[in-house]
Amino acid sequence: HDEHWVINTFLPSLEDGPPFFKVCLHGRDFKLGKDILDNIVDSIYQSHHTICLVSHHYLQSHWCSMEMRMATYRMMAERENTLIMVFLEKVSMGRLSRYHQMVRLIKKKTYLEW
Repeated sequence: HDEHWVINTFLPSLEDGPPFFKVCLHGRDFKLGKDILDNIVDSIYQSHHTICLVSHHYLQSHWCSMEMRMATYRMMAERENTLIMVFLEKVSMGRLSRYHQMVRLIKKKTYLEW
């Protein structure tokens, strides 16, 4: 599962640096009792950048899709490159077709493949 990889591999490489990055994870950093959508929006707008780790599991998650939309809205509103997209596996354009904003972004912006 993606979360296991994020916590055990990706997160230590960012937080244990150098360079050192502060990472917001829902299970660890979201405020208890606060609406999930409010936690998502607050976290995105309080961050310098948002990293979206895209995988087949990610694309099946309602909340991950919501996070991508909110991060994309922020990027467009502020006209700054605040969104970093990392593809953890090959995802066909056909599979991405329902994610219009993501398709538009990967056609215009550089993204990473892990």
